[in-house]
Amino acid sequence: MMSAKPVSISFRPVAALLLIWATALATPGCSDGTTTARQRTVRVTGKVTYKNQPVEGARVAFLGDGKSVPAFGLTAGDGTFALTTYDAGDGAAPGEHVVTVSKQVAQASAKTPPPNETMEQAATRAAETVADPKSLSLLPENYADPAKSGLQFTVTDKGPNDFQIELKD
Repeated sequence: MMSAKPVSISFRPVAALLLIWATALATPGCSDGTTTARQRTVRVTGKVTYKNQPVEGARVAFLGDGKSVPAFGLTAGDGTFALTTYDAGDGAAPGEHVVTVSKQVAQASAKTPPPNETMEQAATRAAETVADPKSLSLLPENYADPAKSGLQFTVTDKGPNDFQIELKD
């Protein structure tokens, strides 16, 4: 009959492996920083007007210099906006920004209703109304193109960063 020998386990190699594993998990991987690093932002607000009237529902974009993350905002009924980069209202990265402003609606092609149209006929006509694939710009189209907008603003650390954007024909 064989006798069993006690097995001795050293915890040093196990502890060393756990330390290596923990270090590997805690060490950041290789990255160019574009997807994980959040850029610092500062509050940016403003107002968009066209023909001396506030523009509601316009999309405002501060596009940065190509190295910063763009910031976006949507104008309220009084034409005011607050930009968002990561979290609502957090602003934009400091620096030079090419700015675009756009407001578009889908065009619908509808048939003119005949006189004495019944409800069933109206429902059929409404179902046949389709959205035109080309949207209609409610503002001069050059403002939607970064190369043609002519809008450029500098966002500063110290502020105030409240920009009045007057659009013209």
